Amino acid sequence: MCINPPVYLSYDMSMQSHFEEEDRWIIYYSVDSDAGAPYGPASFPVTYEFRTYDTGQGNVLVHTEERTIALELVPPPVGPPTAIVTSHNDGETVTLATATVSGTVADPGASVTVNGVPASVTGTLGNATFSAEVELEIGPNTVDVVAVGAAGLTSNDRLTIVRGDTPTGGDVQVAVGGSTSGSHTFPMSSSDFYDVASLNVSISGIPTNGGSGFITYSLSGLTPIVSETTWVVGFVVGATANAIPGIYDLDVVYTFRDSGGNAILVDPRVLSVEIVP
Repeated sequence: MCINPPVYLSYDMSMQSHFEEEDRWIIYYSVDSDAGAPYGPASFPVTYEFRTYDTGQGNVLVHTEERTIALELVPPPVGPPTAIVTSHNDGETVTLATATVSGTVADPGASVTVNGVPASVTGTLGNATFSAEVELEIGPNTVDVVAVGAAGLTSNDRLTIVRGDTPTGGDVQVAVGGSTSGSHTFPMSSSDFYDVASLNVSISGIPTNGGSGFITYSLSGLTPIVSETTWVVGFVVGATANAIPGIYDLDVVYTFRDSGGNAILVDPRVLSVEIVP
């Protein structure tokens, strides 16, 4: 047998049946495709050689049959566009009146809503993200994320975000030994928005106790909202076990740069952190 399939296809002959009364053979085969095979029509030739054994001559070719195997490579069945929130943990406490809820979604063509608010979806198949800003009431808030994909298939993610009451006016409130999340938004012109390649953050004004700072700040995400040409910077603020309760103002400078390292936007912000026992 001689076969010459494309590199992304493999051929396997699984069984032969001989029907003497009909003077014919039936050959069963299977064709497998690689995960990266291109969709669309494909074909390849197969030459079957039928031989008989002769004690004097060995294997003797008695018949040759050439066939072409034609097939159509189609995408795998589409499942629900799984959406998962990554910006917040279930039960997390925040202090701002709004929260930018973001996460991953399997299908970049899916329609995603967060508590009914349409989310911005960007990225490629298997590597897409969503983001939406929702309003929060004081106390527990149920956040429902619904993603609708092809043929109306849906997936859901649900979590609770607790908005704490901060009458003293801190932008974020964090308990001693705990942490909380927040976000800052940065509207830009269309040209600047699409030129952003990296973000640098510098922080000053961190209070100390015993020679070490007791407030921590780290980035948790950088999410584009294409429809608004706005970047959303997520962050996590923590207080160490030896933190002293009170309100502290941190000076945070965000520097957005292009692929050449040039500054596109330098935006200083004051982040007021209230530490509670």
